Amino acid sequence: MKHDSSISSNMRIRPTTAKIVAKAMLLFYEADVVSWEEVQAIRYVLTELAKKGEMPKEPEKRLLDLHQVADILAIGESTLKRGLAEGRIPLPKVRIGGAVRFRWEDVVKLIDAIEPMNKDITLEP
Repeated sequence: MKHDSSISSNMRIRPTTAKIVAKAMLLFYEADVVSWEEVQAIRYVLTELAKKGEMPKEPEKRLLDLHQVADILAIGESTLKRGLAEGRIPLPKVRIGGAVRFRWEDVVKLIDAIEPMNKDITLEP
């Protein structure tokens, strides 16, 4: 079977493929080959490719909504809402009118703070 090795700027992958690769990244994380931050960044890029068919735009400068943050943290939206309300998830909110957003870099800091405490985190896309 012949494969085209060129990379298109608008490349779509199947959501199932994104999930499989994201789960496979856990093996590299558990073997201390990649950091938790790298696993989450790869997962984020794969999810965006699967959803939109394009690479995400500079995530460190983007604001994320509740759904995106829950997806990156691999938890449900209701779990994230409850954790924020109870103070168990210390993530600063950015309010734009009535909308609540979160900074990418704050999510990364949260992941970095959690990662050393729990090596048994599971990744469920």
